[in-house]
Order: sequence, then structure tokens, then C-alpha cells
Amino acid sequence: MLVLGHAGITTGVVRWFDPRADLRRVAFAALLPDLIDKPIFFLFPEFANGWSRTVCHGATGLAVFAALGVVWFVRPPLAE
Repeated sequence: MLVLGHAGITTGVVRWFDPRADLRRVAFAALLPDLIDKPIFFLFPEFANGWSRTVCHGATGLAVFAALGVVWFVRPPLAE
């Protein structure tokens, strides 16, 4: 897990889109999949099958794309 890479790249991208964003939450969200998947990898190696990216990496990706879809397709257009 590259802590500075995960947190740094993510906070940089978010800062570009929203300069007022709380970067502590962004950094935590960027590290959350690894914070959950690494203990699973060490505690249950037979479940992880030698791969440290298990449950949360897939769930996080799904959640991000679902949120983008909701924002893009479900959100009503802004009033003119």
C-alpha cells in the first residue's frame, strides 16, 4: 500500500475539482479499501487466495461508479 501515493493523488484530484473539500475525509476514503482489505489478507489468507485486494477494492469501485451514475442521471437539472 502506497499511503502517500493513494492519499496524495486522490487529494490532488479532489482539490482540483473542489478547493473547499475537507481533505482529511478524502485521504481517509482513499485509504479505506486498503485499511479493510489488508487485515482480511493477513487474518484469512485462504479467503484472499494470495491477493491483497479483495472485498473492499471491488465494493469501493462499485460505490464510486454508482454515485457518479446517480449524480449524472438522477440529479435534477439546475434551474436556469
